[in-house]
Amino acid sequence: MTAVGITGPVLLFWPPSSSFARLLPLPDMTKATLAVVELDRSQAALIVELRDDGIGGAAADTGSGLRGLADRVEAHGGRLQVSSPVGRRTRLLAEIPCG
Repeated sequence: MTAVGITGPVLLFWPPSSSFARLLPLPDMTKATLAVVELDRSQAALIVELRDDGIGGAAADTGSGLRGLADRVEAHGGRLQVSSPVGRRTRLLAEIPCG
């Protein structure tokens, strides 16, 4: 991995750990049987994508879990996108600038 300073690796840890904290203890709620994490780096950003095969319904604007994750990513100039339509899979995409 290219050196990006201490915030890069730490920020990369947050999306997967926060998301799996939601998925793993609540299998009856999410109905997910598979979760995938992909890490990538463009010229300007570290990219973390998480997706599952659950029933969706996650919302970044309610509760504190995904909202807190979005706040941490945004505090470092990044953005978090959440796609989780009810009845379909959940997908999180975090893009974190790395210059």
